[in-house]
Amino acid sequence: MTDVAATAWYAKDMAKAVKMGTFAYDTKMRPNDKITREEAFAVLARAFKLAGSDAEYKALNKFSDKADIAAWALKDLDGMAAAGYIQGFYGKLNPKANITRAEFAVVMDNLVKQYIDKAGTVTEVVASGNVVIRVPGVTLQNVTIKGDLVIADGVGEGDVTLDSVKVEGRTVIRGGGENSIIIKGNSDLGRVIVSKVDGKVRIAVEGNANVEIIYVDDGSDDVIVEGTIGTLEVAGDGITVTAVGATLTNGVISGDNSRIVLDAGSTLKEGAINGNASVITVNAGATVDKITVSAAGAKVEGTGTVKTVVLTSDAKDVVVTTPGTKIEEEQGEAPGTGGGGGGGSNVPTPSMSIAGIYIDGEKRDDIYNASENLYTIPDDAEKNNTGIDVTIGNTTNVSYSVSIDIKKGSNSVAHAEASGIQGVYIAALSDYGAVTFDDIGRMFDRLGTTRSGWYKDGNGATITLETDEAAFTEAIDTLFDRMGPSDVYTVTVRLTPAGGSAGELSFNVTRAY
Repeated sequence: MTDVAATAWYAKDMAKAVKMGTFAYDTKMRPNDKITREEAFAVLARAFKLAGSDAEYKALNKFSDKADIAAWALKDLDGMAAAGYIQGFYGKLNPKANITRAEFAVVMDNLVKQYIDKAGTVTEVVASGNVVIRVPGVTLQNVTIKGDLVIADGVGEGDVTLDSVKVEGRTVIRGGGENSIIIKGNSDLGRVIVSKVDGKVRIAVEGNANVEIIYVDDGSDDVIVEGTIGTLEVAGDGITVTAVGATLTNGVISGDNSRIVLDAGSTLKEGAINGNASVITVNAGATVDKITVSAAGAKVEGTGTVKTVVLTSDAKDVVVTTPGTKIEEEQGEAPGTGGGGGGGSNVPTPSMSIAGIYIDGEKRDDIYNASENLYTIPDDAEKNNTGIDVTIGNTTNVSYSVSIDIKKGSNSVAHAEASGIQGVYIAALSDYGAVTFDDIGRMFDRLGTTRSGWYKDGNGATITLETDEAAFTEAIDTLFDRMGPSDVYTVTVRLTPAGGSAGELSFNVTRAY
């Protein structure tokens, strides 16, 4: 704010209003200007979270001067008009006129019918209209609010308890602290909107209390939820909501760069990531039935249990790292099931190339003979200190089968294959950089839904590894353990997408002694 001095008596209040989103500005606040009716109505709409959702702003059609309303104010004024808080004069809203103190008082009386300004237990409220709690330490008990309940900024980091409270409108939370908003008894709250800007806020739902929706649409700090909740939606950008011992029917992230964290003991039936670069973290002891991803750069991570992740056509560059998660495509066969109804020609053939071989973390271009496609690795190179950086292109959101064949001359010495490896893992391997042969083997063994393989032992006998979890590990062990002086082995890797054709990478390896 270029026109608000830090020493001005109103500077802190204006800064807070900007942070709350009630005041908007470009570079100037014009603190000494009179405020117009449309400006005042817009500020109140933002404070009470009343912005309309009608793209045609039909609630404003009753005003003959609708065309005079500034474009930036239409959404807010439409919400105020739809809720009946602004009426106008003789069919006009007069949006550009300055608002008088009397006019402002009338609008505020329409908005708020009761303020609670004293701590303690409150057992009576107005017959109808919105109620605002402005101090901490309030317990509402056995009341029905025929309107909205606003837990305002005046509550600060304090506590508010709702004990057997029914709210027929919305509950807007702008205040409260890390141990603050407790909803218990037979409370029945439909839609809870969280919009607190300073510090964490905790919402605990206890006993038989019913909360249908918790909607977090802005604010700069974290939100903690506990108990049984119908739907949790994170609509704002850059927000983290942590569920502690919570039971959620639905968990939705529609904002960008936001996160839902499910802590131990929490369960989620249906999750959805619709915001770009957003994350659902499932910690140990938490369980999720299904997460649908419809965004770019999303992640599903953690050591907890996620049964299924569904990728829609809008899911791009998604990373799923939760163990044992089944990944499916929306409106298509589950990857790895085989069969199919055509469409294979639309699945791209993957490409593979070696960007480099690394020994003890150092890239070694000197060990490659391009004319023979031959890597001569040092005699001290082992599977756990020799890395390979493979660039993989043309991947998509289907499952893949991977195979490795190792030959000495024309004689096969080892083979391993795994199916049901999801495309997100293949893409992640390409992006990761150099990975040791040991780690690659263990990764394919762990991620494949089915595995098989065989290798030749020292006597030339074939050892079969049907559905063994160490098929790739054994094949790579064979490569490193069996190479003798002047031995040249040919390694061929095939990557086959479900419904598509295999891509192939082949190279020769020998050891320097």
